[in-house]
Amino acid sequence: MNKRQMNRRKMIRHPHLTNLNIVILLTLAFGVALIDTFMVGTQSPCLAADTFMMDGKAISAKEAQSANLVKESMQTLEGGNVQNALKQAQEAVALAPEFYYSVCALGVCQARSGMSDDAIASFRKALSLNPNQPDALWSLSATLQSSGRTAEALASFKEFLAKYPANARASQARAFVDLMGSNHSQAVTSHNPEDYFDEAIGNNPVRWNKENIPIKIFISDGSSKRGYKQSYAAELQNALKAWEDASNGLIKFVQVDKQEQASIVFLWSDNPKDVSNPAEGGEALLRPLGNSLAAVRITVLTIDIDQGMHLNDQLIRLICTHELGHALGIAGHSPSPNDIMYSSLPLDYERLKVSQRDAKTLRKLYSIDLASVPHASINAQGLLSASDIANSSDLVTITRQATDAMNAKDYDKATVLLQEGVAKYPDSVSLKHNLGAALNNKGLMAMNARQFSKALATFQEALVLNPDSNAAKHNIATVHYNMGLNSMRAAKFSEAEPELKLAIEKCEELNFQELLTKAASEYATALEKLGKSAAAKQIEAKYKVTAD
Repeated sequence: MNKRQMNRRKMIRHPHLTNLNIVILLTLAFGVALIDTFMVGTQSPCLAADTFMMDGKAISAKEAQSANLVKESMQTLEGGNVQNALKQAQEAVALAPEFYYSVCALGVCQARSGMSDDAIASFRKALSLNPNQPDALWSLSATLQSSGRTAEALASFKEFLAKYPANARASQARAFVDLMGSNHSQAVTSHNPEDYFDEAIGNNPVRWNKENIPIKIFISDGSSKRGYKQSYAAELQNALKAWEDASNGLIKFVQVDKQEQASIVFLWSDNPKDVSNPAEGGEALLRPLGNSLAAVRITVLTIDIDQGMHLNDQLIRLICTHELGHALGIAGHSPSPNDIMYSSLPLDYERLKVSQRDAKTLRKLYSIDLASVPHASINAQGLLSASDIANSSDLVTITRQATDAMNAKDYDKATVLLQEGVAKYPDSVSLKHNLGAALNNKGLMAMNARQFSKALATFQEALVLNPDSNAAKHNIATVHYNMGLNSMRAAKFSEAEPELKLAIEKCEELNFQELLTKAASEYATALEKLGKSAAAKQIEAKYKVTAD
């Protein structure tokens, strides 16, 4: 948080007064578009003389009073009382109608109250009063997006990037612009007011076969997970019932005690690495066989993964309901923020439930004759993201082109094709997996050409995409060994030492015994050459090797 400049003699004692610190989590597949409360201090403003300072500028006594009300309003909002928070913010603005700080706080409360148009007007007014507010511009952008005003949101996020390219949220804004820019240009131009089947499912329908209904679901015990509350289990049951009721008898769930008995495995997790994008709060991975679903795994996080996303019962219910919608075959998203399957959670998320359009889309999916729908069949051995299924036709084309390039050993071209694909479909598990494979091959080519630094960077990029990739981990260990060996041959023992030590550490993590022995032997030799005989003997004893 930026430290404000204060007049040492006349100041407001309010540690966080200068930074609005409005945080909105924008997520691209499903997640939570939230405006967080102001970060507030525990002390109230006090008058040191007759002048108050904020951001190095004098503010009036009424503006200082207004700031105190803002503090109370944000604390009330944090406690979940949205209507009282709104009332306090309105009182703050009544005291100082042209004070940007209070006007922006009012926008926060209006957005959380479902008053999106009023919130947008407040954010715009706050920006007109003080244009240099990255948080206010971000809040405006995300409110536009969460209320379904995609074209305006796109323009607003572009403005954010142009003004604040180094801001911590720039990468999120850029991802939104990349995704929504391409999707907006390809969007369905006319919407069916009854359902969103064409937008969310279209020519790629997948569903559970009748013989797999009731759908068997295994639910893990979350009691050992950080942040988990017993009430979350009840909210999950509410989500299951909501889809059963919406289906008019087409869908039923039955809970089973063992994972191997289940069609859907539902896992509570306190590890953000268990999902592709932690900001979404959860993830559904599907395994389709043609038009049928063969298996689904849902993971929902039990911990706050950002200060703008504070989990509570309502939010857990909505995350569970949304991910279950994917698990039932609604692979894409609704274009309307009034539907549970909208791509982001509306700011007044407490009111949201399975809508009539959600229900009609599900019933249509489970009522139509799939043989009459032209489709791109998918057969997957592993689990895919909902994005993979919703965009399967385009993904198949991208993958085919990249495969052709890989077969021709043109790994640079394959990498570029897949990078463009991931930029377009950032939630695609299959494209990320294939990009990781292309990068591993590209890295091997660089390593064979003795371009070790380039190879290492490429393998590390592959590991970021696929953190569980043993191929990338083995390649990283190997390139460290080769870098050390290269330095040994050049008698640069001080350069060889850290590389060989890293190679040993990586090999131990992987239980990569063959390379571990070689790296340990070279490491012991490097230590001997550097006059570290005692350390060399320890390595020889530990790994049962002999220095050359």
